[in-house]
Amino acid sequence: MRHWENAKSILIARLDAEDFGSDAACALVRIHQGNGETQSEKRGFRHWIDFDRAMSARANRQLNPDETSEESEAIFASVRRLAVFGTERETNRAIELAGWGAMLPHGNKADVFEDLLGRRLPSRAQFTLHSRMFLGGHLPNHKQLLEGLCLFFKEHERDLWSVEREPWEILQWLELFPHSDRPESLFDALDIVQQNIMHPIRWRMDGLFTSLKKVNGPIGLHMLRRLAEREPRHANEYSWYQALLAFSPVDVLDILVDISEGKIPSDRGMSGAGYGFTTELAYLLLGESDGLERLAIKFASASTPASKALLARVMVESGDADLFIALINDSEGRAYLRRRLHSNLQEVAYRRDPPLRGNGTYELIPVDASRVRAALFHLTIGEDDDAAEFAKVCLDELEVLRADYGRADTEPRHPDISLGVPWPNPI
Repeated sequence: MRHWENAKSILIARLDAEDFGSDAACALVRIHQGNGETQSEKRGFRHWIDFDRAMSARANRQLNPDETSEESEAIFASVRRLAVFGTERETNRAIELAGWGAMLPHGNKADVFEDLLGRRLPSRAQFTLHSRMFLGGHLPNHKQLLEGLCLFFKEHERDLWSVEREPWEILQWLELFPHSDRPESLFDALDIVQQNIMHPIRWRMDGLFTSLKKVNGPIGLHMLRRLAEREPRHANEYSWYQALLAFSPVDVLDILVDISEGKIPSDRGMSGAGYGFTTELAYLLLGESDGLERLAIKFASASTPASKALLARVMVESGDADLFIALINDSEGRAYLRRRLHSNLQEVAYRRDPPLRGNGTYELIPVDASRVRAALFHLTIGEDDDAAEFAKVCLDELEVLRADYGRADTEPRHPDISLGVPWPNPI
């Protein structure tokens, strides 16, 4: 639109202004980004680094490495003019402008970035340029990030107590490492932090978990696991569990089993996962072609009561009849079902609309549980007295549920009339 073109012309003319140049460049970025931004994107909350935008910018740079824009060319022309002076003041202004220019399509400006990053810069200026280059689609250099983090601690060696008390700048540095040219350099960075700070960072590391869940492929999940192994308190944090859900649910199950078996230490088990975590995980497994089959295999091979109970919970929350039948035919499975029999039976006899918890109210829709009822009925006439008693209780409880919430039209009253055994048993 014409008024934006007029605004751009005015802002470009102000880029060399000492007091307004950075603000002018920022405004140019906002105008350019606003042209492709939807109203929903504007309203939504964003993390301080918009990882989705960074990933999109990286993909675009790979496809169109020479794409540039009028705004960025004007910004980098100003950067080059400032860089000639070489003074600290002009260099800081050049860094600020180059950071804004990097967030726009800017073609190949490697010479500018190499020149600026090769100068003696304070750590905050380095971070500004690295983070904005990342938002513009560049892959951060892990060695430069490590050098910047080391410089940060050198600059604060006399007030480390303050840094330890409010470590937000450290956390910002850490969040860039998973997206560098060597993602696992994050652990080198954590070693540097540990060498300089007496106590573990007590702030929640939600931002780092957000960063890790945006890492493509299994490496992000592997790094989340290593974090929990390195610092067990992370396995108590809700945001750590939410980050797990960004990866293959079958692979996540392996991590959860290791927590339940104590292979990944956690003094509170999975209490930090939150109420609906296993429901969300079960929902994701339903979307995998072999997710439920592999869940059943993991349950059959689980070696401890704790891991059996964990996997049984996910099996129940999937609402799958075959998995539920596998549980009622297993002694450990029956032990888990007994703990919350009413709600566990509800999972297989009804579906929620909407399907996931935590979305407010939901409606229970009856589903045909004929196969489950038939399996239970077979147990009632079997030789295992414990299983037979359990099956009778389940069948009675299902009738209570049907009386309260309704029965599926396709479900017969008798669990399996082909057996010729009356039900309910006459008194």
